[in-house]
Amino acid sequence: MANAIWIINRVRDCSNIDASIVVNLYNSLVELAPEDMDGLRVLFRKDLGVYIRHYENPYIAAAIAYIDQRVCSLRKSTRMREYIGVLSELLTQEKQRSEVYLHPESLNPAKNALNLQFLVREVDQIYQMAGAMLEAGDDRDGLRIIYSLLKRFDGSDTLQTLQRKFISSAESDILQGCPQRPTSADSRNSDFTLTAVDYFDGKLDTYKATIHELFQGDSNYIAALEKAFARVINSLAAKRKLATRPSRLAAEYCNLVLSKNKLQLTGPGNDTKQAVPYLCKAMQIVHAYNDKDEFFAYYKRLLAHRLLNDASISTDLEEAAISDIYITENANQTLNPEVMAIEKSDIQIMLAEVSMSSEYSCKFAQQYPGLGFGMDVKILAHDQWAGTFKSH
Repeated sequence: MANAIWIINRVRDCSNIDASIVVNLYNSLVELAPEDMDGLRVLFRKDLGVYIRHYENPYIAAAIAYIDQRVCSLRKSTRMREYIGVLSELLTQEKQRSEVYLHPESLNPAKNALNLQFLVREVDQIYQMAGAMLEAGDDRDGLRIIYSLLKRFDGSDTLQTLQRKFISSAESDILQGCPQRPTSADSRNSDFTLTAVDYFDGKLDTYKATIHELFQGDSNYIAALEKAFARVINSLAAKRKLATRPSRLAAEYCNLVLSKNKLQLTGPGNDTKQAVPYLCKAMQIVHAYNDKDEFFAYYKRLLAHRLLNDASISTDLEEAAISDIYITENANQTLNPEVMAIEKSDIQIMLAEVSMSSEYSCKFAQQYPGLGFGMDVKILAHDQWAGTFKSH
């Protein structure tokens, strides 16, 4: 057995050794049942007592000694930033070796033993370092290293504490930077609407990218970030800064995208695909906002204004926009499907009636070409228009 551990230590020192030599050796111990050697019986983990006593335990002890020799001076000198960098690299290498040279039943015991030796006593200090890095924002490599180390305690309070610290910092940053509408500006000023929606979209995307970069795209971090974003969007502080409800802000942004002579965000040709990224920006706010009905009330009112004043870029784009909005919210399961179907049907009826009115107006002009004046008639036959004529 000593020869096997010696071989593995040579591997740790980067010697090129045939792994099958050690694997065949430990497999022979795995196959040796405890009852075959009464004096060495250790009833433990699937009758692996002989293997555990004569291979697993010496292997783990050798791994601890090897790593300790290389980090001991750093730990004693309190050079923690350097310590965690070297330790992370050594633990990653050891994990890769363990997957080759240890039985699968040994992987967790080996990880736990290394955690106990090198991380448990230092975890508070490591967490404090992470907090300082989050506040300073100047050591992204350090945060990546710390996350990979704390990930070894998957599900532990320590990892969750790091997540709470990061999300709390992000939430505070998003709220503090929320654009404040100038008191001199029109409450429906398009520049401010663009600035505010772009701000929220940019912040959310930035923090999601940070999670992918620093925390391996951890889904728990993403979910926690989305909840924090929702708290900001629904907060009284955000509404005061925006001087409007976020639902109204999102509806007004959609109105800018879909209106003629506004900002022409969709570019030349009115390609419906060009509008989708802009509508998605607004829908991130809608998805986070608690009162979805409020958004759709504003949206329908502004839609009616576009349709009745011939201000819409095109009915095709309106159809595509409302389909994308409902597809997004249906995927996010934020709306009651029955309510969603009714809302979509109402808007489709409004669009159909305006299209029909345009056809009748064109036919009238063709039938009476010599009148010397144009005629634009809107036939509103259904009650879906009710409530859309209020001031928006």
